[in-house]
Amino acid sequence: MNQSDVTQEIVLLRAGPTAWEREGRICGAADLPLDEGVATAIAEAAGAGLAAQGRPDRKPRLLLVGPGEACQQAGGVVGARFEIKPKTVNGLSEVGLGLWEGVRGDELDERCPSAYRQWRSDPASVDAPEGENLGDAQDRLVSAMDTALGRKRQGTAVIVLRSMAWGLVKLWCEGRPISELWDEIDTDSAGARAQFFGSRGERAARARAPRRPGAPG
Repeated sequence: MNQSDVTQEIVLLRAGPTAWEREGRICGAADLPLDEGVATAIAEAAGAGLAAQGRPDRKPRLLLVGPGEACQQAGGVVGARFEIKPKTVNGLSEVGLGLWEGVRGDELDERCPSAYRQWRSDPASVDAPEGENLGDAQDRLVSAMDTALGRKRQGTAVIVLRSMAWGLVKLWCEGRPISELWDEIDTDSAGARAQFFGSRGERAARARAPRRPGAPG
């Protein structure tokens, strides 16, 4: 591996919480606004994330945001903070959860306890009715991120995602299984915290390689 293979620094930002998240409802891809003041907190978290890496004055090379109101709100404030135009990437959309969207978690636990509890303990093993498989969603997100980052892997890219998309990308960057998704999301429920990754060439190569049939997500 040569120097050109070791490149992209990434700051992941979670666009949340929304009112549904505070109420314990399953959001999925429902298009929801952020709570008041959250976008500003996310922008401050991005600045703190760069400062913690000794880069307080560095302007990110890219600001990638998922579609939808929450990501657009956060991206607009982060873009103003760093004087950079957000780029909307449709492939970075939130995971669709079909018929479960808008339903409270405790209600689902009463209606379909086995499926819901398995989804919470091993989320990749259960698909919400008419929803997206989480392994497929992670592949989609990583592929979209890899394409949007482009070939010039230098500088810092800030990426703004909704909660489940954020968790799936973070787990992928850390080489952790999807089974840890809810632990990650529940631990960082406030969302206004930057995750910094100094990505390496082998991680980018994995993003470009399609997942083999039967391979773990």
